[in-house]
Amino acid sequence: MNFRILILLINFAFWGNNIICAQIADNKCYVEKINTLFEKIIKEENDKNRITLNDSVYAVLEGVLRQNNSFALPFDSVRYIGKVVAADYAVAVYSWMVPLKGQTIYNVVFQKSDGYFFSMKKISSTEGVVEQQLYYTDNWYGALYYDIIPFKVDKQTLYVLLGLRNRQVANQKVIDVLNFYDLEPIFGFPVFEKKEYSERYRKNIKVTRGRVVFEFDSRVAMYLGYNADKKQLEFDNLSPMEIEEGKVVSYGPDFSVNAYRLKSGKWIFVDDIKVQNKATK
Repeated sequence: MNFRILILLINFAFWGNNIICAQIADNKCYVEKINTLFEKIIKEENDKNRITLNDSVYAVLEGVLRQNNSFALPFDSVRYIGKVVAADYAVAVYSWMVPLKGQTIYNVVFQKSDGYFFSMKKISSTEGVVEQQLYYTDNWYGALYYDIIPFKVDKQTLYVLLGLRNRQVANQKVIDVLNFYDLEPIFGFPVFEKKEYSERYRKNIKVTRGRVVFEFDSRVAMYLGYNADKKQLEFDNLSPMEIEEGKVVSYGPDFSVNAYRLKSGKWIFVDDIKVQNKATK
C-alpha cells in the first residue's frame, strides 16, 4: 500500500473516532474516555507519564466543553472529576487532583453558562495560602473546589469557593472568592469580617480578609459547608491538637462550630453556632 495513503487512513480513523465520540456526548462517551485515563493514572508509577496522562484528561474534557450545551452535561459517572454548579446556573467548576511523588497536580476548569471556559493547573507541594493576597491564573495556589456560592456586592455577582488542599502533615480548607476580569478568574476579595484582639490597640478591632484559610491535622476531618437556608458558611472551630515543647504542632476540631453569615455583601463572623445534622465536607 502507498505510504501516503496509509497515513491518510490512520489520520481518518483517529479523527473519525473523535467525531463519533463528539456526536454521542449525550450518551456519555466522554465518561468512558476520562475514566479510562484515570485508571491508567492510578496504575502508572512514573511521574512524567502521570503528567502526560493528566494532559490527556484536559484534552478530552476541553473537547467536551467546546460542544453546544456542554454546560448541562452530567458528570456524576466521571469518577475522579468533581463538578459543582452555582445556584444561579451561571458558572460550573470542574476540579481534580493527580498525586505525584511529594507533590500534587491540582486542576480546575471554570465554565460559564454561555460556553466560555478557562483551564488552570498547579503542581503544588508544601506551600501555604496567604489570606490577604490576590491570586491570578499565573500564581494560583491549587485546590479542589467542592462548592460554589453566588452572592452580590452592590450589583456585582461574586462567588464563594470552598476548597481543599491535601498535604502530608497538615491539610488546608479554603474559603475564597472568585471574580472574573476580562474573562480570566481572580481569587480573593475583602468580604470576610471578624473582630480580633489587637495588641497594638489593646482591644478587639474589625479585621477584613480576602479569604479564610484553615489548617488542620491530616489525620482528622474538618467540616466546612454552606447552609443555604441561613445564608452562612459553617465550619468546625479548630483548637490545638498536639503540643510539643510548648508549641502547637497541629490543630483539630473541638466540637464547636462557627460561621460566616452573609449580610449586605459581607460575610460576618459568628461564634459558636448550633448546627443540626452536620455532615463532613
